[in-house]
Amino acid sequence: IGVRSDGIDQFNVVEDELKALGYDVEAQVFDDSVQPDVALAEGSIDCNWYQHEPYMQAYNEQNGTDLVMVQPKTAAPLFGMYSTKHKAVADIPDGAKFGMCNDATNQDRGLRLLAKEGLIQLPASADSAAVSIVEITEDLNPRKFEFIEGEMQVLPQSINDLDAICLAAAHMANAGMDAKSYIAKSDDEEKYAVGFVVRPEDADAQWIKDIA
Repeated sequence: IGVRSDGIDQFNVVEDELKALGYDVEAQVFDDSVQPDVALAEGSIDCNWYQHEPYMQAYNEQNGTDLVMVQPKTAAPLFGMYSTKHKAVADIPDGAKFGMCNDATNQDRGLRLLAKEGLIQLPASADSAAVSIVEITEDLNPRKFEFIEGEMQVLPQSINDLDAICLAAAHMANAGMDAKSYIAKSDDEEKYAVGFVVRPEDADAQWIKDIA
C-alpha cells in the first residue's frame, strides 16, 4: 500500500486489522504526492491511500492513466487557511501574500476557500472547471492579493513569510503545527474525501473490497 509520509500513522492504525483479515500488508512510503500514483500505474505497488478523487482525476488527465478510487471512501480531511500574522480573515490587509498549493486540484480548492470568505471572486468558468491563480485577474482580485505557489508539504515552512497559506490540515500536523489553528476552513470535505486507489483491473477485486 503506497502512502505519503504524513499518512504512515494512519496506516499503522489499520495494519493489524488488515492482517487479521488474512492479508500480508506492507506500507511503501513516499515523500511527495506524485510518486504514489506513478508507482501504482507502473505496478510496483498494489494500491495507494493518500489522495482525494479530484486529485486522482487530475492526475489521470495529465498522465493518460486510468486509476480508480474504491468505494467507500475512508476519510474527509479538513482544508483550511492558516496564518501566524493574522487572527481572523477580517485582519488580512490589501496586498497580502497567500501561499497556495501548486497542484491543480488543491489550488482550485484554496481559491474557492478565498472566494467563500469574500476575499476574491471566481471567473465564470468556475461553475464547470477547476480554477488556477492565473485566472484570478485584476477585476476578480480588487484587493491586489499576491499568490505564491508551493508544494503542499512545503507550504507550512513558509507560513511566517506569508500572510496566510491554504492547504489540507494534515500537512500542518505533519510539520508539527496545530492543524486546528485555521482562521477559515472549507465546507467541501465530502467531495474531497480520501480513499484507496487501484488500477482498473483491480477495481472489483475481493482483496481491495476487504481492505476498503
